[in-house]
Amino acid sequence: RDLSKSGCRRELESGAMDEAAADQREKARMKRLARFASPTSPPQGPGLADAPPPPPQLRATSSSSSDVFDDCSPQSTPRGAAGATPPHKKAALSSVSATDAAASSPRQAKSPGAVASAALVRVLQITLKKREERAGVLYLSEIASNVGEVELSALNIDELVAARLSMDQKKAGMHPLVYLMQAHRRCTDEIRNVRAPGEVRDTLVAASKLLARYAVSLLTVPDMFDNAVGDSDKVLSAALLGSPASSGLGAGMMQAPSQGFMSQVLAEAAEQETLTEVVSPLLDAAVQALKPPAQPLPLGQPPEDIGERHFGAARALVALFKEKPVTSAFSQRHDFFLPAEAAAPPPQLFFMPPPSPRSGPAVEANTALGAVVQQRVHAVVAGTNFANIHRGMQVQEVEAQFRQLRMPLSNMQMSQVAIFNALLRGGASPRAALLRWICEAAAANDAAGATQPDRSKVSSDGFLLNLGFVLLELSKPFLEEQTKANLIRTDTKFVAAAERHYGAFPDDLQPLSPSAADPAAAAAADGDVNFITQCFFLTWRVLHLGLVSQLARHENLLRHINRIHHQSADPANDLQLSRFMQQQFGTMVSLYQPALLSGAMAFVGTAARWIMRLLGTRANPDSQLPRMPEHFVEDLVALTMHLAIYEPHALEGASSHLTSLFECVVALLSEPQLVHSPHLRAKFAQLLYHVYLAAEHKPDAGRAMKFAQPHQNLLQMHPRAQVDLAQALLKLYGAVEAHLDVYEKPDVRCRIARLLKHLWGSGTEHRNTFQRIAAEQESFVRFANGLMNETNSLVANIMDKLTEIRNVQVLRQDAAKWAAEPNQDDLLARHAENERSVKANLSLGNETIHMLAYLTSDSEIQKPFLLPEILPRLTTTVLSVLTKLVGAKGVNIKVNNAEELDFRPQEMLAELCRTIIHFAPYESFHAAIAADGYYHTSPGLLPKALSTVKKLHILTAAEVEELERVVTSSGAAAEAAAAAEAEDGDVPEDFLDPILCTIMTDPVRLPSGHVMQRATILQHLLNDEHNPFTRAPLKVEELVDADDIKAKIAHWRESRMEVETGLK
Repeated sequence: RDLSKSGCRRELESGAMDEAAADQREKARMKRLARFASPTSPPQGPGLADAPPPPPQLRATSSSSSDVFDDCSPQSTPRGAAGATPPHKKAALSSVSATDAAASSPRQAKSPGAVASAALVRVLQITLKKREERAGVLYLSEIASNVGEVELSALNIDELVAARLSMDQKKAGMHPLVYLMQAHRRCTDEIRNVRAPGEVRDTLVAASKLLARYAVSLLTVPDMFDNAVGDSDKVLSAALLGSPASSGLGAGMMQAPSQGFMSQVLAEAAEQETLTEVVSPLLDAAVQALKPPAQPLPLGQPPEDIGERHFGAARALVALFKEKPVTSAFSQRHDFFLPAEAAAPPPQLFFMPPPSPRSGPAVEANTALGAVVQQRVHAVVAGTNFANIHRGMQVQEVEAQFRQLRMPLSNMQMSQVAIFNALLRGGASPRAALLRWICEAAAANDAAGATQPDRSKVSSDGFLLNLGFVLLELSKPFLEEQTKANLIRTDTKFVAAAERHYGAFPDDLQPLSPSAADPAAAAAADGDVNFITQCFFLTWRVLHLGLVSQLARHENLLRHINRIHHQSADPANDLQLSRFMQQQFGTMVSLYQPALLSGAMAFVGTAARWIMRLLGTRANPDSQLPRMPEHFVEDLVALTMHLAIYEPHALEGASSHLTSLFECVVALLSEPQLVHSPHLRAKFAQLLYHVYLAAEHKPDAGRAMKFAQPHQNLLQMHPRAQVDLAQALLKLYGAVEAHLDVYEKPDVRCRIARLLKHLWGSGTEHRNTFQRIAAEQESFVRFANGLMNETNSLVANIMDKLTEIRNVQVLRQDAAKWAAEPNQDDLLARHAENERSVKANLSLGNETIHMLAYLTSDSEIQKPFLLPEILPRLTTTVLSVLTKLVGAKGVNIKVNNAEELDFRPQEMLAELCRTIIHFAPYESFHAAIAADGYYHTSPGLLPKALSTVKKLHILTAAEVEELERVVTSSGAAAEAAAAAEAEDGDVPEDFLDPILCTIMTDPVRLPSGHVMQRATILQHLLNDEHNPFTRAPLKVEELVDADDIKAKIAHWRESRMEVETGLK
């Protein structure tokens, strides 16, 4: 090729550049072309692959290039010489003529040179022999006329390839770069077919290197060949992306370049120090192809789903990133991070406000990796595949739709994983850049954990799910191998050091325990945090912002759908129901993706084991854990519990992870000081119920799973559960009384009650635990008080609403009266609400009455119930409930759907009578019943209860006998109390308890100066830790013995006795 400055001269003539710029450009071009300098002798042996090919010298001198290559086309014949070949080149081309002549004889074995020439003809699809001309193989007649019909070799293919590349594209039928890609692919195939090293293989390897070098020249020196237009970068981008139409070429004219071709091109560009110049257009094209349209979508138009364009771009990045230098170039792009003052991306819908410049949407729109990670299945688009779901679709059809919709998502996610992996393995710089990008993406999406996040501030759900999936895949080595998981640091210094995580963990995150030590001070002075530790904590944070938060929102959607379905008169034709159910199933495509959930459960197990390691590193058992976000623990609980309820098959094969979580939860329950939030501790009980309690012990359980669930033996068999669990649950049952609201408390206590019932029947190991907590007076009294408060309140509420339910049922049975009722809608709405309320309350009410019965059957557990501060509460509870059960609203009430509501009044009455029978041996119990207000307002209550149980035959003969004993003894105690009260006569007001108006036997003085019976104020403080007179906060420790009042009462009694004795 003539290396004159004709190109630069043309630019000077047109005024496009000055002479200095032309010289500088020419020097750069000459430096690149110098790599094609001819060796003095042909390379031999294995080194051939690295030897530079001879320079391209072929150039037409007496005619245009189009004339030359008209003569070279297979369809034309030579019209004359197109120019003289230089003498030294002619000698080189002629040097193999003898070999060619010898090899042409069919009776002789082909020489290595002939074999190599034949291979080069197949690879390059050019020849200097007329007889080898055929479809697809060009006969270069002009060159052959000058040098003769010689074989192709490593010495002459340089200028032959240059001639082929200089051919007019219309005549050649393809772009020069496409020719090089295809020739390289054929060359690779030929090399693969060569069985032994030698001249043939070395020649082919040299040819592949030559093709790669010419490709670099086409990309960096666009005017190297007169007929090669400067669009090679676009052609290569289109080939990589699989979009030939974008390059103006037909689909059949281009294949994706092989990895070998790209590897050699990129290695050659790196050696020529032009790597950035080569890869930048390719990376730009790939990133741009991944981005959505810049203009907001019109109203009603669904968003673009994953398509071939996106797959092509992802494949292109994966192919490019196989070369480490490319990952460095990519991580140094101007759009790898959000700039300090990033421009706000346009809203995806025209009516949405523009997002913040440093927000989740900005990460997707303005960063290169954001374009990669945002590829997703849109719930709106996916939901259209479930248009008939509200009318009922076959399970097989639904599963088939899920598989079909998840396939492109899975493929895209694996490409995302490959891209992230390549950046991690690309060296220190790309790895550091990637970790920073993940941190900044998490920081930009800080608001994604909200129940209803502001969509102008957070990334799409698909983006956060994809990022979580990718991080789970990157975490696999330490999720699957405990020895690597042990490399995770047992501290939270990375979380505390904002300079390390770029704001991924905001300072205002709710801590697990506010009193825990803050590791931030020590974090800065500590050494670098290893990659496994960083990946572990970032995965935890991203799962919270993505998967866990979206599961919570999905749960709310399911509840809303359930309400609509319950209220709909015609669900099969309810368009609102259809729309919400399509949203539900469209969301499930991504949210319940099996690989994502499987990885999440593996993370749950690893995180639980890490917390257990953290517990083991404490200096003493009473010390706190290092300060950490509360959501760390809450995420593990919420994720697992959601899957157990809504997607139980996701737990199949996760027993080891569930065992680790069980041990962690029991440990945290046993040390409540470690978890400040009572709501989180209540969720521990919910988790144990939904995940670890077998279906046969849960009245509200659906169908039992067909797969084995060995984790459901942990409640009964795990040593830690046998020692600590029952005690922890009893304490929790009492603690929720003061901390949970009226809506949350019944459900939590119902779960705890069923867990305790299961543990009570699981063997002596658990029974011993119940007895041990009964000996801890303060804790057990609080639990017992909560249990009785719950029982009393629930039964009263249930009976009132059952009466209303019965009244409406009776009214609706009379067609005439119901037709005349003007408030039918209001009545039906209240009736439905009453039924829901009664059903929920009966679940807990049945459990609390049963718990009271089986706990008080143990003589050791009976003792705390006889304490002065709790015994009056016990008698009030049993008598109050008896009033509801044996009165007009009791066992005789008949509702049409008693079984559906779980209303079993006879069982409730039998359990309550057994509780009374358990205390038959104690005279203090008889006296407490006789002193109770219910006994005096309903003097025939106990006899009526005895008569009812006899009539219904719901107790054994022995139990009836014991109940009769209580009735008789209580009556005698009431008579004795009445006689004593008559003897006391007028009692000084200062001696009476101001609440119960009974003579005080153990008076105490409050800080306000008021004096009360100790048992009365202690019982009050169990429910309300305030002074009953002043409403000031009050603790038990502030009570002071009122010895002066006690002495006065004693003196008064002695005086009364002396007077009575004297009268006698």
